[in-house]
Amino acid sequence: MRSIPDAAVEFVRRHEGCVLRVYDDLRPRATLKAADPVLGALTAGYGHTGPDLRIGMVVTPALAEAWLKEDLHTAADRLYRRIGGVADELTTNQYAAMLSFVFNLGVDGPMATATIWKRLRARQFDQVPLEMMKFVHAQGHKLQGLVERRAAEVALWSAAEPGSAPGAPPSSVTRLAETPATPSEPAPARKSVTVWAAAGSAVAAAFA
Repeated sequence: MRSIPDAAVEFVRRHEGCVLRVYDDLRPRATLKAADPVLGALTAGYGHTGPDLRIGMVVTPALAEAWLKEDLHTAADRLYRRIGGVADELTTNQYAAMLSFVFNLGVDGPMATATIWKRLRARQFDQVPLEMMKFVHAQGHKLQGLVERRAAEVALWSAAEPGSAPGAPPSSVTRLAETPATPSEPAPARKSVTVWAAAGSAVAAAFA
């Protein structure tokens, strides 16, 4: 299994936020006492949960960081369980984006049959951002926080994507050029660097 990239650590750290106390995730602002019932899951640090948490325990920044690294390794184990060696073929940014996705949503329960695993195993990488953006609902509602997190994961996934030609032609060019949408059932192959480089050259020539 590949190592956890710094991009994943920084991304999850930024989007989870750090809480240096143990709280009930269904009432995060409440100050818990030892005898209080737990309505959701005890949580601390960067969204860490588990049997090692107890009400009133001291949570230091160093402990929160240690939990974050452990939880990202758990996310990596779960990702490999779903897509196997395909995880080794992802770019660093793609891998980091998927670690955040799994850290946030897991891979079991309703997620076990998600189409995103099928897309990844088939190496239909262009379809992954579309699949990621489907997971923005919780407790029966579309949540803006999840929309923003998925959009940030998509941006991370797409950064320095291999096979993509450089350049951002203006709308005056793209309105006249052929710009087809990515097919919903693409062939199980990566982008061809040659094809996309040629496409980029053609657009650049049209702009010139």
